[in-house]
Amino acid sequence: MTDEHDDLDRLFAAYREACPAPEPGPDFMPGVWRKIDARRRLTLLIPRWAAGFVAAAAALCILMGGYLLLPRPAESPVYTTTYLDTLEDSPALETLAYMEVVSFETSESQ
Repeated sequence: MTDEHDDLDRLFAAYREACPAPEPGPDFMPGVWRKIDARRRLTLLIPRWAAGFVAAAAALCILMGGYLLLPRPAESPVYTTTYLDTLEDSPALETLAYMEVVSFETSESQ
């Protein structure tokens, strides 16, 4: 068991030699806070952007709703009639077919 502890101690010693501990200098704490603030800015920026997009979407919805509530001038009959009204007003298809036959017969008889 002591051999394992000795091996572990040698491993830690080799690690300490390879990666020396940074010495805290006069710029150590301001450097740490700069790194923390840089990460905070990114995490604070995302909710700000999301709140801006939500506000823009709400404003757009209100504007579109207001536009739809505005009174419209008289619209053309094309958009106010139904399909059945249009069919009722148009000549019947049978009438058109008879007209072609009649015009064909009259041109042959001449």
